[in-house]
Amino acid sequence: MATTSLPTVVSAGYGGEIDEVTWAKISPHLGAEYGVIGEGDWRVTSDTSGTYRVKVAPGTAFGMGVFDTLGIEVTHTFDTIASGTRWDVLYVRRTWSGAGGTTTLFSAPATAGGELPGTRQHNPGVLDEQPIALVQLTFGQTAPTQVVDLRLWQANGGATAVSEKVLQYLSIPGTEVRIGSDHWNRQVNGSGVAYWTRTPTAALPLLAVGGTAAGGSPPAGADFKMQIGHGVYQSDNLGYIRVTLPTAFGTGMVGALPLLTDAMTHPLGRLQVGYQAGPAHSRSDFVARYLDGAGNVVAGGLVRMTWLAVGW
Repeated sequence: MATTSLPTVVSAGYGGEIDEVTWAKISPHLGAEYGVIGEGDWRVTSDTSGTYRVKVAPGTAFGMGVFDTLGIEVTHTFDTIASGTRWDVLYVRRTWSGAGGTTTLFSAPATAGGELPGTRQHNPGVLDEQPIALVQLTFGQTAPTQVVDLRLWQANGGATAVSEKVLQYLSIPGTEVRIGSDHWNRQVNGSGVAYWTRTPTAALPLLAVGGTAAGGSPPAGADFKMQIGHGVYQSDNLGYIRVTLPTAFGTGMVGALPLLTDAMTHPLGRLQVGYQAGPAHSRSDFVARYLDGAGNVVAGGLVRMTWLAVGW
């Protein structure tokens, strides 16, 4: 374990009064456990000019109500390594004891797989450690061989990070974090156990060629959406099956693809979706026609169908 003192850091939130200028700077970031303010604030990078050393960029980091502004770049040196590789965690360590409290840099071993250890101190108001980087040290290499960014940015009701490993130190239910194209939310189940849910947010690029089933032509650059379903359906006296979508598309539907999984009435049957004749499609439903193996209409027939619809 190694500690680096920060004689130039200016802290607000340990004790005493906060003036109006400081309050104006920190108030947009209140409501979060941890974070940094600027894109490059407290960024940790490998220092190739030293041994087992990293550089920490100036800026403002905050945790548990304390805001620490570092005016200049500082370095931190890790404990030596005798063989193999080792992961260490670099923390912003805050101690509330004494007059005014103290903020330092502190490093300690992570797990062998590069995860946050269970030994991290988390007792706000007494002693708390904010992870800002995981650093890999390799025997025979003077500079760190990997640096994983554990910083978090929070403001205006949202938070973002660059590594999913930040989820290991964010524990309060209700926490929401955007990491890459995924949205993570900390929820609580019926047994009172907290867990993370992941919702991908990346749009799937699709191109619509030719005519569409409903809604005219999609605008250039439209974000298409897909819906999929499965069920047992019965054709009407003309062989048509109307499938209602769970959620209507906002503007139109490019088309639908019905997949016949079990032709219950006619084992050699098939489904057909036509756009030139028959009942009209809409942004909320589509129509398929049930045909037998010879292409004849199957009236009142049952079919088990999986379908895929694309719209915008």
